Amino acid sequence: MDRIILHYWMIFVVVVSTAKYGHCNIKCYSCTSQEDPQCLHPEDKLETKKCNKDAMMEMKAYAENIDHRYGERFDVELHTFDPVIPLMCMKQVTVVRGKEYVIRGCQLDSGHPHICTVVTDESKRLNIGNVTHCSLCHSDACNFAARMGSFEITTILITVLAQKIILF
Repeated sequence: MDRIILHYWMIFVVVVSTAKYGHCNIKCYSCTSQEDPQCLHPEDKLETKKCNKDAMMEMKAYAENIDHRYGERFDVELHTFDPVIPLMCMKQVTVVRGKEYVIRGCQLDSGHPHICTVVTDESKRLNIGNVTHCSLCHSDACNFAARMGSFEITTILITVLAQKIILF
């Protein structure tokens, strides 16, 4: 009986930890390394901003400052903006004319089409630059770096330990 309870507890922890959370009031870093060198490593240096349509427009403006055609790639998300669709954080690294730019901001979690795919494909097609990194995430300030946070690490450890206990 205890093993069954532990098994269901483990399933609950995995489901809760992998579910999207923080949709309504997600806060992301919003910056570009072109205007602010601290955008390269914003943790503890920059404040996060609440994601909304204005924050999405700000990210588009950052991209336009790099190349006006580059900014147009973000229109796909702005034209489909719907307050019901949750927002997420985005981090993108792009090389344009030999210079690397980091852009951080907010985007829709629509998935149709995926903004990273659009920006990467269109940048190549228009010969604007090379997107070397693009990631999306669903928790506050998650677009600071491409590494796991303590919540994700703790969840993995609990899952592994619970599995070991169930097997014994």
